[in-house]
Amino acid sequence: MNTESYGQGLHALTLDNFSHTIVAVEQAVVYFFAPWCQPCHQVKPVIQQFAARHPELAYYAEVDVSAASSISQRYGIRSVPVIALFRWGELIAQLPGHAAIAPELEQLLMSSHD
Repeated sequence: MNTESYGQGLHALTLDNFSHTIVAVEQAVVYFFAPWCQPCHQVKPVIQQFAARHPELAYYAEVDVSAASSISQRYGIRSVPVIALFRWGELIAQLPGHAAIAPELEQLLMSSHD
């Protein structure tokens, strides 16, 4: 999968498509959330705006931990929101989600993109 085929926005990942999608992209930003999580509702628009501004940096996706708890358990995610960076399927970093995440995320993506 090359960056031209990533498309815009956050792609929903599930138990069915998570593993094969994450290994198929060079760099993926995965937003772990839950529908009942109030801070998640504040972080999601920030991630969406970041993805719209920087589509060339990564494949952007989201995982609902309520529907795919085995994915969050596999990566040790015990609270949400969390933003995880994967490179060719390997977990590189996890950041706690907060409304001011954009500069931190940009720095992380730029340093891992080199």
